[in-house]
Amino acid sequence: MDSSQPPTEPVSFTSIGAPEQAAATMEPRRAIQVSTPDLFHGDRSKHRAFVAQADLYYAFNGQLFLTQMQRILWLISFFRGTAFNWIEPFFNDLMTKTTDSQLNENMKPETRRLFNTYESFRQGFDRAFGEVDPDHMAERALRQLKQTGSVTTYTAKFQQYAGRIIWDDDYLRSQFYKGLKDIIKDKLARAPKPPNLSELIETSILIDNRFYEQ
Repeated sequence: MDSSQPPTEPVSFTSIGAPEQAAATMEPRRAIQVSTPDLFHGDRSKHRAFVAQADLYYAFNGQLFLTQMQRILWLISFFRGTAFNWIEPFFNDLMTKTTDSQLNENMKPETRRLFNTYESFRQGFDRAFGEVDPDHMAERALRQLKQTGSVTTYTAKFQQYAGRIIWDDDYLRSQFYKGLKDIIKDKLARAPKPPNLSELIETSILIDNRFYEQ
């Protein structure tokens, strides 16, 4: 999530806030080659990843955006389907009623609110497409997760959900063990008990790799 504070004046296409002014006085820098976000069609399950991809790109190439409005419009350029249908009426309102590149009273209140700052746009976007009760959904997904392929793939999925909730190491270790294939559990039962989740993961991957090498 962007940590910048909202400006005291409405954002325009051409206005530049203090942080951007400082960047503008520096020597121009070439963009670092970081992948742009995947197209977002409105799938709630992909919202978190889309936002992370956008934030990662901005972290490396923030100097390319002279205003918060530019950053908002850049994000919208990746919307498709349901996501673009959501923003389209407000985007059209912005485009048809903009005077001197400024938000104005002729626009719908929601248009002015959404496009006032990047933070306000993100809040509206997150409300529209963010997961409902993401912590509960992560806990449920973690309890239902089972190893179906390699331990490495299972681990990646497990850590994706575990990173969203607050469970102690013992509970996470127990849940990780429950989701493993029986053949991995059998090998673990014959070895010293790993003292923490990290070592359980490492040992499980080593066991799994040996099976693939046979």
